[in-house]
Amino acid sequence: MMSRRDFVTIAEVLRKHIDEYDGAGDGGAVLVVDEISRDLADRFSRSTPAFERERFLTACGITPQQ
Repeated sequence: MMSRRDFVTIAEVLRKHIDEYDGAGDGGAVLVVDEISRDLADRFSRSTPAFERERFLTACGITPQQ
């Protein structure tokens, strides 16, 4: 099972790439990282009952919508 530390690390990596691509003006890359983040959040939610999907997405630099 993954720990909170694992989720934090993953969110940090995804946020780094969103910030990097967003600053470079590469909207397509930002959309891809956004989709990956949401897919991971959905999977983590199903496998870990205490996982907070919206908090994870916010930590990734994404506005939770769903």
